[in-house]
Amino acid sequence: MPSDQFRMILAEMQAIHNRKNKDYAQEGNPFSNFERAAMLASWFDNPVDKVFATMLGIKLARMAELLNGKIPNNESLSDSFLDHEVYSVIWHAWFLECRVPIEMNLKAIEKNQEKINSYKSEFDEVKRGRT
Repeated sequence: MPSDQFRMILAEMQAIHNRKNKDYAQEGNPFSNFERAAMLASWFDNPVDKVFATMLGIKLARMAELLNGKIPNNESLSDSFLDHEVYSVIWHAWFLECRVPIEMNLKAIEKNQEKINSYKSEFDEVKRGRT
C-alpha cells in the first residue's frame, strides 16, 4: 500500500501537469503540443537538430495557444517568446561550435578524396603508358 507521502507527491504531480498542460495543449487534445513539435522535428535529419526543433516546437505550440486567446496559468507570453529566442540562440551556438567544424572537415575530406582520385587517374595513365 502506498504511503501518504507517495500519494501527496502524485497529487502534486497531477496538479502541476493539469495546470501546465492547459497552457500548451489545444482544448480536447492534451497531446497537441507534442504532435505539433513532432511535425516540426520531422523536417530535420540530424538528431540534435531534431531535439532543438522539438524544444522550439513545444514553445511554439504554447505560444499559439496563448496568442489565440488562452489565458496563461504559468509563465507569460513574453516569457515564452524569450524562451523561444534562447533556444534559437543555443541552437545557433551549437551549430557554430559543433556542426560547422564537422561540415568543414567533411569538405576537407571530399577535397582530399578528389586529389586522391586525380593522382590515381594520373598513375593509371602512366601505368597504361608503360605496358
